[in-house]
Amino acid sequence: MLSDDPPAAESNPCGTVAAYQRHRRRGEAACGLCAEANRQKSRARRADPELRVEEVARNLARTRALWRLANEYPERFRALSTDELLKISEVADAT
Repeated sequence: MLSDDPPAAESNPCGTVAAYQRHRRRGEAACGLCAEANRQKSRARRADPELRVEEVARNLARTRALWRLANEYPERFRALSTDELLKISEVADAT
């Protein structure tokens, strides 16, 4: 069974988008280097219309896939959603 925990070894150093995402997964505020790397990626994405179209298409596909899974496995989807909401509220309560 796959774990929800990130891998123990951190292969991506701070100052990368991957490290920014790692901070976010852990419920942490991103450090300055990681936040800047993410801002630069966002600026580049907004500046390139082709990348924006690809991003919209990926997001639409992901949303449709989630809806299909929710319809096929409603009880499991509700349980996972509830679990994730609890994690978010725990992080918010800790800050």
